[in-house]
Amino acid sequence: MNPALPGLELPFLPHPSLVEQLSRLGPRVDCLHLSLADPLIHDARPLWSGPPWDAFLELLAEAHKACPKALKLVLLNSRFLPPDRYKDQTFLNHLAGRLEQLAGLNLAQGVVYADLFLLKSLSDHAPDLAGQLVATPSINCRLDTPAKLAAQLQALASTAFKPPPRIVADRSLNRDQGARRSFYREMHELLPGADLVLMANEGCLPHCPYKDAHDALGAYGRIHAEGADFTPVSRLGCIPRFLEQPW
Repeated sequence: MNPALPGLELPFLPHPSLVEQLSRLGPRVDCLHLSLADPLIHDARPLWSGPPWDAFLELLAEAHKACPKALKLVLLNSRFLPPDRYKDQTFLNHLAGRLEQLAGLNLAQGVVYADLFLLKSLSDHAPDLAGQLVATPSINCRLDTPAKLAAQLQALASTAFKPPPRIVADRSLNRDQGARRSFYREMHELLPGADLVLMANEGCLPHCPYKDAHDALGAYGRIHAEGADFTPVSRLGCIPRFLEQPW
């Protein structure tokens, strides 16, 4: 990567206008994050209505043509699922089927996860599929020390998934250059050649004390399919802090 012109990691939204933007950015795009907008396949975003599956695949194929070298990762980064979902064969077949189709078309090379229970369950259910895909820890895994990264990689090694080619550092490292350099050096001892990724459009408080509850609200809302009630965040959590201390 040219440090004067860093690569971009962007969300993929199935809309022609985004595909047009991607065609202009082209080789600058290193990675696309794919929410499947599927009520059964949870990610950390609010549930939204995507186009029919065939139309989704067509637009994703156009995005692939615009930036063919970009890593495409499916978001499986909800914090948790109902316990029975980890052994639900209908759910696991549906999830594995979607991933298998995307991988077969070269439209996905891996997943972003926050829930190791789901990752292990999917690996046990479809080990051959898992062996084709990389598994990348979500930013919400809050990897801010080499020890946390090592623990995450050790857990990942118990699955059939391939190790991650890039690591997204915790938001706290955006503000701590010394800790970031130390993390980067030791990351390369654990994952030689891996890229370190920083979230540029960061909006969380430093070391946010509300983060775990915020993530749980999002997962709860997806499970119940009515959308998360984020009133506690806006009334009792970080939003009042931002309003009182915008800096």
